[in-house]
Formats: sequence, C-alpha cells, structure tokens
Amino acid sequence: MTEIADAQRGGVFWSPTGYRLLSVVVDATDGELWFRWQVHTAEGELTGQSDRVVPSLTMRLAYLPFADQYAQALTMWSPDGTQFVFAGEVEGASDGIWIQAADADGSSQFLIDGDFAAWSPK
Repeated sequence: MTEIADAQRGGVFWSPTGYRLLSVVVDATDGELWFRWQVHTAEGELTGQSDRVVPSLTMRLAYLPFADQYAQALTMWSPDGTQFVFAGEVEGASDGIWIQAADADGSSQFLIDGDFAAWSPK
C-alpha cells in the first residue's frame, strides 16, 4: 500500500486508466482559505495541481462530501485521463467551469459559466 499524502483530502477520484488520483486539498498558505486540485500517480508522485480555487457551492455541498457514491456514475476526468474538469472560482479570475491538464501546475483554463461539471465517459 502506498500513502499518497498525509493531508486531509476532500473527494478522491481515480482516472479512467487507474494510474492517477485526483483529490482536493486545503491551501491556506497565506491565511486565506483556498483549495487546490492535485494529481498523484499510483506511486504517490505529485504530477500536477490546479491554481488556487474555491470549489462552487454545488461542488462543496452536493458532490465532494459524497464523491464515493458518485464514483461509478460521474467523473471529473477526461476519457484518456490527461485532463480534469472542475467548477469554482480560480484565484484572480472568475467563477465557472475550468479544465486542467493532469501533468501541469497552475494552468487552469476557463471554459464557461456554471457551478457543476462532469466529463462524458466517451
């Protein structure tokens, strides 16, 4: 068994390939409450993370607390496991739906207004 991280995580999502794990973690480095989506390999290596974000209210209240129950029906991962999608406010930007490469740091790209997103499995 491999420990991915020792910080408390909210929502954990395996990629379609089963090699990467997406999770959200608190980032309060400057005294403000922000979060980051982080991607780890199955061996525990951090390969990418989002800009600092505040997940949308829908994500925080209706999805993340029940992520294990949605795991078979919804995914934040692209079908090839190279990107993920999330809803929320990115620091210094707007609220909406964002896309992020799994192996990149801080390069979230705005897609459209919205408060929830899931990726089609095909």
